[in-house]
Amino acid sequence: TNDSLIFACYTLNKKIVGIASLCSYKVISGHKGWIEDVVVDLDYRGQGIGEKLIQKLISTGKEKGLTEIYLFTENEKKAAIHLYSKLGFKQRNSRLYNLKLT
Repeated sequence: TNDSLIFACYTLNKKIVGIASLCSYKVISGHKGWIEDVVVDLDYRGQGIGEKLIQKLISTGKEKGLTEIYLFTENEKKAAIHLYSKLGFKQRNSRLYNLKLT
């Protein structure tokens, strides 16, 4: 089924310091996932929170039987690109198009 999940990382004081979401959808070529909105509070970056969140999304994707997980990041987000590569994501040679409706 198509669904969206949001994971959060909290401090012991219950402050949210990181979030990430995984949307899943079925198409003819399989059950796919899309990672969105990986955000870590500036004061908590460099502590492995983003990596733990992405690892949780990947393990959840495996549990759900996803065949692939996609994500998009801007070229200037070098730390994110390094993290995604470290976790096994490969850059694809494809074009991304969008149409704004509002």
